[in-house]
Amino acid sequence: MIIKDLFKKPIDRSIQGVVTIGNENEEQKWMELEEYVCTDEITKQFRIIFRKYRESLQTPTEKMTAWITGFFGSGKSHFLKILGYILENETVAGMKAVDYFQDKIHDQMLLADMKKCAEANNKVVLFNIDSKAKSDSKNKSQAIMDIMLRAFNEAVGYCGTSPWVADLERMLDDEGLLEAFSAKFEELSHREWKANRSKAALNRRSIVDALVAVRGVPREDADAYVAEQINNYTNSTEEFAKIVNAYCKKNKTRIIFLMDEVGQFIGDNTQLMLNLQTCVEDLGKFCRGQAWVVVTSQQELKAMIDSTKDKQQDFSKIQARFDTRILLSGAEAGEVIKKRILEKKDAAANPLMSLYDGNANKISNLIMFEGTPSWSGYKGSEEFKDVYPFVPYQFELLQKVFTAIREHGMSEGKHLAHSERSLLSAFQDSAKKYADDNEGLLVPFDSFYLTIEQFIDWDIKTVFTSAEKKATLNEFDIRVLRVLFMILHVKEMPATLNRLATLMVESLDEDKMVLKNKIAESLNRLEKETLIQKNGETYDFLTNAEQDVNKQINQVDYNEGEVKRTIFEIVYDKVFELTKLRYKGRYDFSLNRSVDDEAKGMYSSDNITIKVLTQFSGIDSDTAFAAESARDNALIIDLTQGEFISELIRANRIGIFRRNNSASMSVAMTEIMAKKSAEYSERLKRAEEIIRESMRTATIYWNGTSLNIKEKDGKDRLTDALNKVVEQDYYQLGLVTYFYNEQKDVMNVFNDAQGSLFGSDITKDSNYPAYVEIFNKIKNDKSLMKRTTVKQLLEHFNKKPYGWRDLDVLGMVAALLKAEAVQISRHEVPVDIKDYSFKNDFVKKNGLDVMVIRTQEKISDEILYKVKKIMNDVYSLSVPMKEVDMKNDVLAFFNKKKEFLSNLKIKYSGKSFAGSGSIPAIYTDIDAITRTSDTATIFNEIITRKDNLEDNADILEQLESFYKEGSSQKKVFEEAAEICRWYDDNNSIFADLGAIADTIAAMRVILQMPVPFGKMTELGNLVFQANGIKDQILQEKYDNAIRSINGDKAEIKKELDAALTADISDAQKAKIQDKYDEIERTYNSWNNTISKKTTNLDSYVLSSQNTVKSFKKFVAGVLAEKPVDPVNPVGPVDPPKPVRRKTVRVIDCVPVAKKKIKSKDEIPVVLEYIKAELEKALNSNDEIDLD
Repeated sequence: MIIKDLFKKPIDRSIQGVVTIGNENEEQKWMELEEYVCTDEITKQFRIIFRKYRESLQTPTEKMTAWITGFFGSGKSHFLKILGYILENETVAGMKAVDYFQDKIHDQMLLADMKKCAEANNKVVLFNIDSKAKSDSKNKSQAIMDIMLRAFNEAVGYCGTSPWVADLERMLDDEGLLEAFSAKFEELSHREWKANRSKAALNRRSIVDALVAVRGVPREDADAYVAEQINNYTNSTEEFAKIVNAYCKKNKTRIIFLMDEVGQFIGDNTQLMLNLQTCVEDLGKFCRGQAWVVVTSQQELKAMIDSTKDKQQDFSKIQARFDTRILLSGAEAGEVIKKRILEKKDAAANPLMSLYDGNANKISNLIMFEGTPSWSGYKGSEEFKDVYPFVPYQFELLQKVFTAIREHGMSEGKHLAHSERSLLSAFQDSAKKYADDNEGLLVPFDSFYLTIEQFIDWDIKTVFTSAEKKATLNEFDIRVLRVLFMILHVKEMPATLNRLATLMVESLDEDKMVLKNKIAESLNRLEKETLIQKNGETYDFLTNAEQDVNKQINQVDYNEGEVKRTIFEIVYDKVFELTKLRYKGRYDFSLNRSVDDEAKGMYSSDNITIKVLTQFSGIDSDTAFAAESARDNALIIDLTQGEFISELIRANRIGIFRRNNSASMSVAMTEIMAKKSAEYSERLKRAEEIIRESMRTATIYWNGTSLNIKEKDGKDRLTDALNKVVEQDYYQLGLVTYFYNEQKDVMNVFNDAQGSLFGSDITKDSNYPAYVEIFNKIKNDKSLMKRTTVKQLLEHFNKKPYGWRDLDVLGMVAALLKAEAVQISRHEVPVDIKDYSFKNDFVKKNGLDVMVIRTQEKISDEILYKVKKIMNDVYSLSVPMKEVDMKNDVLAFFNKKKEFLSNLKIKYSGKSFAGSGSIPAIYTDIDAITRTSDTATIFNEIITRKDNLEDNADILEQLESFYKEGSSQKKVFEEAAEICRWYDDNNSIFADLGAIADTIAAMRVILQMPVPFGKMTELGNLVFQANGIKDQILQEKYDNAIRSINGDKAEIKKELDAALTADISDAQKAKIQDKYDEIERTYNSWNNTISKKTTNLDSYVLSSQNTVKSFKKFVAGVLAEKPVDPVNPVGPVDPPKPVRRKTVRVIDCVPVAKKKIKSKDEIPVVLEYIKAELEKALNSNDEIDLD
């Protein structure tokens, strides 16, 4: 039997795939009713809406609306028309519309509701809102009301284009004058009224004349009315609701507005949504259930409201009004197709079921998709019969293909419905294509391309056009290309070879392996032509633009370093997830990590080294890998197998291409780059999966041989390998068996009693072998004169072959300290292990780099005795025989002496002082003793330097005695030095210092002695003698000066007396007397200043002598002045006026701001300030003294 003979209805009959509203003829209505399939979903929605409508017949209500939601092609327009046919209760082909559902619906209650609703007197106003809208409707705030009004007018027989004309008709109809008016209009204009009423403005004169004739109104009134209506007609939703209500009451009927695509018309326009809300609100308010509004939309009402531009508007009322919500998902489109297209003849049913039963296993193997999500084959013979020659998965997959085409930027595809409408066409077209084939055929998925082709964009079509012209490609290759295009954006159907083979099965006798090979060959040819691209296990269809981008990417030079860094990140950050090794849950070992020559972080020879070698390394043999592991002392992982390198190279090329083309791009290029970004991520993910899988079996080499590690997770295998390395390299790790896990554990060692290192207790400690290692390390460093800090000690035992933890080492060092086996010094000062500050720093690892550690060896009693005897004999200091106490007392003694000597050198820095010549030798000996904290060294230095200490002990004692606070010796020494300095300063002044010269010479001899302390008594006597001679010399000098000055004073007095008895005027006498008084004041001030200690007596004597000469000259001048004749005076003789004097400091004449001169130009300015101040001072004074 051939395929077309299986179907109950002719497969090539005309089926209306797209349902439109308006101007339906009888045949079209019959087909829509006859072939309407009531799926479970449709039945459910019918149940809701007819129950609501039936309730409104019984009880008036304002809730008289329904919102039907469904994607483009989901059948909502068809649903709306069927609803209208039923409620209008039309008779189509001799049957009431509701009767067509007698066999389609088996719910008797629903059928009863439908019949009751149909029998009510209903007037249906069915229209597509967009087709009724004028071109500028969306710009008007009342557009919805205007469209509803015009549709209503047209439905009830009035003018549907001009609402004012409809209002005129309604008014005349109510007055019983409409027929008369129409006849009069035709009489006057010779035109039929209904045919010309839409052009009312052009027929204005005839309308006015007809109104005057039939209504008897004055022409002026009729003309004014028509003019007003034409120019200023307005209406409101309230008026509209009243018009509808009036019609319902007059005709005892209900009005049902069925409006298609309202949601698409409103979009995000807030005003249109508000207008719809107002319309349904007013219709509910005035009509009380007599007027229904049912609309369709591709969006649900709430989504529509959320998308409106004005989020502040309150749309709660419209949500309350449209409380009946109908959702048509289109999910049962398969059922519609089965009943409308694929329904079989009774005679074909059994043969088809038998065909399935005989080939069930074969069919199951042919129609099988690996992985998830799963796609269904046939559930059994019944389903096979229902859908044959198609396969069940094709219904769902084709819907997803339609959706993908619509959603991924194909402008033509926007018209492609994803449900019944396009599915019907697709399945019918494919069935027609294979109509003449024999049964046993299965329709392959590529057959649906013919339906889709008309909806895809030109740039996609050109890909196929170009491919069809390529000589290297055959027809089957093109079919494969079509399948790849169709499932390109269906994420649930990745285009693997196995899935492609299932999609292209076209016969029950298909050899699937042969088919797979055939498809693989096609894929290779398509890939070579850059029509597709392999992405892991899947294949992607490429547009022309994508092909161009792919060619450019293929030409990009990849960056090997970046690829290696990516491998590094995958291997170490994602697969291994190791930055260090945690061994036995206690030890942390740092790692050197690299991929080929790419590494991160600082390399350390103390770390365990891991090297992953890939194809980039150039190493490809077991021998070479083994040699590499031995040479570099590293774990070598052979990762040269696996296709991850090609994945990462491709990803790297994509990444570079993206970086180089990140500037402004076209919309199309932006979309392609987004795909490339996704491909980039997919390839990285795939490379990670390959590497992760490869690591399960990759060979690992160590120390020149491969390790036998069983297959398992890569991280676990690496951990096993690292554990083997630790066991071999850190073979001393096991010496530590008792562990210090917290700082307080180390602190407890200091605080608890601890036995001697060489006593029985510590040797029983489980860590005793580790103690020995630590002690020997410190001892060996000491023998090599190597300074060892606690920090260095930790670092040493962190490394191979130990690997010990810091806390464990610190705990064992603390035990050695307690046992007095070692000692620690900070800044050359031995620590006291009882000191909390030291213990706290030690356990917290603060300042370990300044904690010097040494072994503390037992000092013999002989050495102790010698040191004790020296300290007693030399310094009369008794020290204890206990080693530690002796050392502490000795260091305290010598450190005190050292501090005393250091202070002297600082105090008299750069000067010679008493005993300074002997200090260097004494300081050298003491410094050698105190510069170390090692007991043996300290005692050895004391014994070695015994003679020096004895020789200098008295000197040191004399120094201390001499320089102690309030020392009389020091006072004598300083007085002697002061007299010598006085002698040197005055030797050229005093001519009679010979009497003291010998005494000074004797004093200098003592002062210059390296150790003058034994001559202090003699020096004291010399100081006494020198002071006596010095006092005598100074007294004589003073007496002579006083005699000379007194003689000068007497001579000046003599000159005064003589002048006062001379024959001169009183004024002249007064002038001389004033001068004398001034001189006398000077001499009186000298009397208060001059003493025998005055060092410049000669200058006073010389000044006095000059004063005598000056006074004599002054008197002579006054006496030479011509006196005024008192009898015949030339003029009045005024008494002499006192001279007014003022002392002016020049610097005070200059303003503060001008006291700093920066240029020559500023000098004249400063001089002007000085001149002005001096002139001002002279205005009120006779003289100015400048200071």
